[in-house]
Amino acid sequence: LSHVVLALGHHGHAIIVGRGAQFLLEPSLTLRVRVIAPLEHRVRCVSEDEHVDARAARRAIEHSDSERRAFIRLFFKEELTSPLHYDLVLNTRALSVAQAAEVVRAAFLVRFG
Repeated sequence: LSHVVLALGHHGHAIIVGRGAQFLLEPSLTLRVRVIAPLEHRVRCVSEDEHVDARAARRAIEHSDSERRAFIRLFFKEELTSPLHYDLVLNTRALSVAQAAEVVRAAFLVRFG
């Protein structure tokens, strides 16, 4: 996995979602973005998108969050949620997906021209 992420980072022009890329790639050459939202908002979105009840959505989210935290702790000895690992943290409860994408695009242009 690290070889793939590093190869993508070396090649450039890529968006890597997760996989510990924020710990593998050179921070000065990347824009490290974390997308967050309150649990209740996430439950509502997953429930609607996946057509499952809120209880099943909550279980799936909690399981996924736990797996992601464990992966980062095991392989990188870091805390996934620390804002210090990111250049930008976006709350999608306050922003639509399109708005969040525009903020990321603007941050990228400001940083890298």
